[in-house]
Amino acid sequence: MGSGALIVRTGLYSVAGFMSSSVAGLEVGMKALLQESKKMAALDWRVAPLNWSEEKFKPGRKLKIGYYFEDGIFPPTPGIVRGVKEVVELLKADGHEVVPWSPPNLEGLFEVYTNFLLADKGYFFLKTMKDEVIDQAIEVNAMNFKTP
Repeated sequence: MGSGALIVRTGLYSVAGFMSSSVAGLEVGMKALLQESKKMAALDWRVAPLNWSEEKFKPGRKLKIGYYFEDGIFPPTPGIVRGVKEVVELLKADGHEVVPWSPPNLEGLFEVYTNFLLADKGYFFLKTMKDEVIDQAIEVNAMNFKTP
């Protein structure tokens, strides 16, 4: 590769976010991150060139928020259902519009995601785990990868 060549890696990227004990702490972090987003976007193609918008961050601004309990792939646990219901009620009590929402075509997306993850048919997994004891939680994966 020549000097200055752009290295583009395909894959699944993690998405880091701020953690704070207050909304004010999140606001400080996001403002600092987004104050020069165009410069960051020029350096990293994964960054959207959207600066912080005071207009969109107005305390008391009412939002429309979608929620769902069931995604059609993994059944929710009772604790998740209870937690979502509690948050929905709190948001409604605060005056926000809260509407049921259904994620579109999650089955198709899950299939694409799985095919992407397993595109190498486990080659690097088996290579990495060659001399390791395989945990029972992923033993079935290892057996599938070894099947011709």
